[in-house]
Amino acid sequence: MTPTADQPSAWQRDRVVPAALALITLVGLVLRLHLYERSLVGDELSTLWIVQNHGLLDTIRLVGTNAEITPPFSFVLSWFSTRLGDAPELVRLPSLIAGVATIPLVYLLGRRTVSIRAGLVGSSVFALSPFVTYFAANGRGYAVLILLLIGSTLTMLRGVESGRAGWWVAYGLLSCLAMYTHYTAAFVLVAQLGWVLVQHPPARLVALAANALAALLYLPWVPKVLDDFDSPTTDIMEALQGSGLGAKRNAFEQWVFGHQLLEPASFPGAAVMIVIGLGLLVAIGGLIFRFASRGRDEAMPAPREGLALIVVIALAAPVMEALLLLTGTDLLGSRNMAPSWYGLAATIGALVTLPGGAVTLVSGALVLGGYGAGAVKLWGQDGNVIAVKEVAEKIDAEARPGDS
Repeated sequence: MTPTADQPSAWQRDRVVPAALALITLVGLVLRLHLYERSLVGDELSTLWIVQNHGLLDTIRLVGTNAEITPPFSFVLSWFSTRLGDAPELVRLPSLIAGVATIPLVYLLGRRTVSIRAGLVGSSVFALSPFVTYFAANGRGYAVLILLLIGSTLTMLRGVESGRAGWWVAYGLLSCLAMYTHYTAAFVLVAQLGWVLVQHPPARLVALAANALAALLYLPWVPKVLDDFDSPTTDIMEALQGSGLGAKRNAFEQWVFGHQLLEPASFPGAAVMIVIGLGLLVAIGGLIFRFASRGRDEAMPAPREGLALIVVIALAAPVMEALLLLTGTDLLGSRNMAPSWYGLAATIGALVTLPGGAVTLVSGALVLGGYGAGAVKLWGQDGNVIAVKEVAEKIDAEARPGDS
């Protein structure tokens, strides 16, 4: 049988695909290492102060106060990483490792749910995305959160396929650790559990049991959850992320195209967003045409349930945060949508590759070209944020006695 896009030859599977994935991961590593050396900013300074100036148990206790409204797991990792030396950037090491490790896992998710080519495109998008590149070189827990969530998704899929208890235990433990990293993990965890309950009835009981295990292990932190929800810091964070349609549109554009600290109009800029958006529209148009002209079964060769899973994950955080906003709880900011980014990358990979032929070539060139342009721009001056270290060094060099 002649290999197709979804049935590559053994040589392609054994040689070309691993080499391509290694190159994609290397590009992602280089981009993240470049940002890793930049000055610490914003909440990273809070993380550094907490983990450098306190013992491990005191760090956990302090995170449980109003000093933080985030669970402790990423702080524990940063506490250990800062014991490796004096460089303040070591607070970012867990994020760097997690951000790079997630790239091949996005490939695995795309391959398991759609196709090998979808996995490669999805992992490329994840590697190039300025949004997740920034968080992979940031001393907060978002990159670690994404790694734990994609790990929970992949172990859940293995549990569904194999029925082995070990995969379900791993799924429960990773889900619990994700909740110990950031509360917004709940959006993705609820969404993917709903997918299992609907798509795989035989796995319902064991999936619920795994989540019960996760909930049991999370019980010690529940009082802190209630305190965090009542913390005055919550109101401050809501105010900082902005209200109104303009602020929410900016947050969505930052999440899909740009950078958490920069206005989308300046980074990556309208041209880049239009190129990526046009590429996605070409792919969607190609899928609709294929679906309409060739019949439903032939038009959608990928397993519909796998495609449904990655779409559900991609939409989980933004949709649930939008629903909460309607009830008066405003969590709808770009960084709070970060947990869904691996699902977004996998979905983009599926959209680009499912139409096939010239549509896939054009769509892929536009989408990857757009994200590549954003990555290049982030590398240069347009991607800079406040250079705290450089400013401090300049002040020290030029200050004179009596200056104020």
